[in-house]
This record gives sequence, C-alpha cells and structure tokens, in this order.
Amino acid sequence: LQLFISELRGLHFKTADGVVEGKIFLDPVWARVVSWNADDVPRVQRQSTRELVAACVSTLPGGPELMARFDALGDN
Repeated sequence: LQLFISELRGLHFKTADGVVEGKIFLDPVWARVVSWNADDVPRVQRQSTRELVAACVSTLPGGPELMARFDALGDN
C-alpha cells in the first residue's frame, strides 16, 4: 500500500475543478491511516488484551487481588 500511494502521489488527476497533484489529496488520507495505525490500533489491542487477562485471572484463587496489584503497576 505504501508503494502504491507513493507512486500515486506524483501523478496528476483530472477533477471537476481542474488538475490536482496526487499528493494534495493523498497526503491527508495517508496521515490519517498512519495516525490510526500508530495510536488507535495499539490502544484497542491493549484494552482487549487487558480484558482477556482480567477474565483469566479472575477465575484463580486471589485473582481480583492479583489484578489489583497488576493494575497498580501502571496505566490500564
């Protein structure tokens, strides 16, 4: 995808308003994709993993206390 986008950036596209360089409309879209992949995906994965660990630990003797100790180590 990155190669495809980088190739399209250099092309000129005809629009109803005239000719537009590819980078004019591709760069903002690419910036959103990069931001989503760098910020949103890890946050969702972190929350999902934490929920899975909490569900598994909760069935163990002393599980809630262990989870509380885990949570005290850092951000949830």
